[in-house]
Amino acid sequence: MAQQGEVTVHWSANTASAPANPCTPAARMVLTPAQLMSGGSLHMAVQGYMGGFVAISFAKSPGTMFPGDTVLGWADATGTSSFIGTFHVTDRSLDDSNRLTGAADWAYDKGVSQEGSITTICFSRMLLEPRAFASADLRPTVMMSTDPTTNTTTGATTAQPLGLNWAVASWDELREHYARNRGGFYLDLTAGAAAQAADNTWSQQRRGWVIAHGVLMTVAWVFFLPLGPLFPAHRWLLRGATAPPQWYRGGGKQLWFLGHVSCQWVGFALLVAGYGIGHSKHVHERGRTQSSLIPPGGAAKAHNPLGNAVMIIAFVQVLLAHATRPAPDSGLRRRVWEYGHRIVGRCVIALAWAQVLIGAHVAAGEGIGRFWQWAGPMIGGMATMVLADLSLRVVGWRQREPATSLEALSAATDVGTDKQHYVEMGKGGDNMGASEATPAQAGHGKGGRLGEPLVGAGGAGNGGSSTAVAEALVRSRPSMAAASVASVAEA
Repeated sequence: MAQQGEVTVHWSANTASAPANPCTPAARMVLTPAQLMSGGSLHMAVQGYMGGFVAISFAKSPGTMFPGDTVLGWADATGTSSFIGTFHVTDRSLDDSNRLTGAADWAYDKGVSQEGSITTICFSRMLLEPRAFASADLRPTVMMSTDPTTNTTTGATTAQPLGLNWAVASWDELREHYARNRGGFYLDLTAGAAAQAADNTWSQQRRGWVIAHGVLMTVAWVFFLPLGPLFPAHRWLLRGATAPPQWYRGGGKQLWFLGHVSCQWVGFALLVAGYGIGHSKHVHERGRTQSSLIPPGGAAKAHNPLGNAVMIIAFVQVLLAHATRPAPDSGLRRRVWEYGHRIVGRCVIALAWAQVLIGAHVAAGEGIGRFWQWAGPMIGGMATMVLADLSLRVVGWRQREPATSLEALSAATDVGTDKQHYVEMGKGGDNMGASEATPAQAGHGKGGRLGEPLVGAGGAGNGGSSTAVAEALVRSRPSMAAASVASVAEA
């Protein structure tokens, strides 16, 4: 047994029939001694752990897909839907035209089973098999003599390693796997040792680069770039604070502006780095485009074009912010620019949030972490930004429109007088407010009325207080102001 990447390989060689396994047929072929002497035998069981298809290929150059002699199969947990077939791979694509059937099929006793997410394919083949174009003679892999008249070993001290490629996927159909979910290795059938093929080193390195790409994009689009717009949107928190004069090129500038610009530039730098990694040779399989690494269909196909679109809009936003920004006193032109800058910024963040979640889906499909390992922190960060923005907007609205009592407004208006600030309903005498009132005021001055002192109580010098109170109420809360202004008018 040997384990490589996402598969485990079991085998036995030069036995008359395959060992009993859940995936081998009950009636198995039994080779004669003459057949074993001339051609030898190899029985294999290959397990994959992604719940979809499993493929093993006898390759001339492990790590390179073609040419190769391949056995591929899948099954569901109930066993009602299963497939296993033999293929001759001649290029990077694999479809039904590559399948070998009937007399051309070099594998026998084929079977497939699935338990949970583990798919197992079983098959047998002759070591000497002319129908297997890429692996016609495997006898040197068990130090078997090539003399068809003797079933003896050669004089070699070590066996020739057997070159194999493997591939797995999470789907039960014949379509392309992700680049991460394949590899090549050399297997020593006599010692049971497996050595990684050189191309697998690149595959492992690619995994690290893909993780770096995802982390950079997540930090840029989920933290820094959404955080930057919160500074100008809620600048009231900083109360006009400015940077110290000793700050390089920032002295005297308001802190909200410096915070906004700093977050945007740090986020943009991370974005450019992540985009560069995503389109570099470290992520792309040699000689292939990124879109060809993504199976056809589904949201994953949009990752590449949507990423390009987001990057273009981000560049436009940078140009809009720095190359076309009018002076603050430019009037209508400045207001139009502010609306455009705000709308473009929100749109690109919304697209980018969709893009990073699609990226999480692509990475999980390649076996680089699980979807929620990526999407969990992403969605948590997005929710935090949205809730912070909404909470600050509510707090800011309350700060801009404080609840001010009528008593406080009246007291502030009539400061410096010794007059009563208000008269409660039904209280007071006929002489209240009459001693120094004007004739118009005297006509309303009997019996103690609601709001009476606001309309001139205390003499002619206090007659302007009603207007001041009304204006203060309007600035405070419109609902309270409307009722109070009506009361003043009646008085």
